[in-house]
Amino acid sequence: MRQLLSRINFAKLFSVLAIALVVSLGACGLTALVAFSRRSGANDAMLPLAIAELVLMVLSAAGLVITFILWVIATIMGVRK
Repeated sequence: MRQLLSRINFAKLFSVLAIALVVSLGACGLTALVAFSRRSGANDAMLPLAIAELVLMVLSAAGLVITFILWVIATIMGVRK
């Protein structure tokens, strides 16, 4: 386990997941803005994009939590590169 944890670049992984979360949050906001600014017929066209953004938000948030927990465990164990 120590060898596996020492190979992972937690800072880079955490940064990529955080950027993915921020981008998906922004895209979700833009989708909501476009959907609410149009008439009700356009809302159906925005649904697949909204679902994809929601999935990306959930996965990146879960990845952030898991990465943070592993990072703390690696720090406690004293794993260094």
